[in-house]
Amino acid sequence: MMKIRNGFTLVETMVAISITLLLGTTIMVAVNGFLTREKSNQTANEMISLLNSARNYAVTRQGPAGYDMNFVKIILTTDGMITAYPGKGAGVGTSYFSKDISSDSITVTAINNGDLQFAAGSGKLVNLDGTSRDSTYSIGVTVSDGDHDDDKVVYISSFGTVTLK
Repeated sequence: MMKIRNGFTLVETMVAISITLLLGTTIMVAVNGFLTREKSNQTANEMISLLNSARNYAVTRQGPAGYDMNFVKIILTTDGMITAYPGKGAGVGTSYFSKDISSDSITVTAINNGDLQFAAGSGKLVNLDGTSRDSTYSIGVTVSDGDHDDDKVVYISSFGTVTLK
């Protein structure tokens, strides 16, 4: 006569638990990678939006009342703080905006003082003395999530256009 078995053996239960843990771990790694890539995308898109806003301030010559603006100056630090100032010659006025676009595990390359200025009226890149940049000049800002395969580069051309590559 056959013996009827109720339930699972210890080995069957251990195999089921092992498979569940393996699948759970794989899903967690995939979700973590997705979230990191999304933070990187968000940082790059926010940078593009802010750079376009600064360029628009320059094109429309929006500055403080009574302020003769020659350019809009951008400073971006490695900790993700981006600031735009109305510039007059070598002077600096109050900022249009200063925003922290960084997030955990996301780094950006810095834009040093004097590297990025949008000319008033045209929005093209100019030097601190107001002279135009060479037409082949561009600035690239890298947004990295630590995995160099997924780095994003925000390019600003000498004509002031901002693109993501």
